[in-house]
Parts: sequence; structure tokens; C-alpha cells
Amino acid sequence: RFGNLKPFKDMDSDHAKVHEMVIKNQEFVKSGTVLKGEHPKMIYENFELMEKSSDKLFEKLDDMVEQYIH
Repeated sequence: RFGNLKPFKDMDSDHAKVHEMVIKNQEFVKSGTVLKGEHPKMIYENFELMEKSSDKLFEKLDDMVEQYIH
């Protein structure tokens, strides 16, 4: 249904970026280094990138639904 639509094809990089940032932050938690050195700043920046990528992803999902309906 959606595989041929441009927004569907374009959302892979944003989807991957969300997962990449989650994994990076998880590594700090697993290693017990959340509060060490520059890690709090890095974690914050990872969350910012995650949020921006998530916003783009949901815009593409909305575009995909719009294209499918029309």
C-alpha cells in the first residue's frame, strides 16, 4: 500500500537516526556513565537529534497518509 510512495521511501534515514540515538543513550545507562564528563551534554544532544528526527518522521508519515488518501 505505502511502499511505492515517496514519503515511505524517504523516512528510512530519520527512522534509523531515532534508533541510533536511543542506542547511544542506552550505552551510557548500561555502562553507568550517564553523569561522567561530557556525557550529560552528549545525552541531551542525542535527545535533541532524536526529537528532530522523530518530528521529520511523523511529517513523512502524515504526507504518506495524505498521498495514499488522494
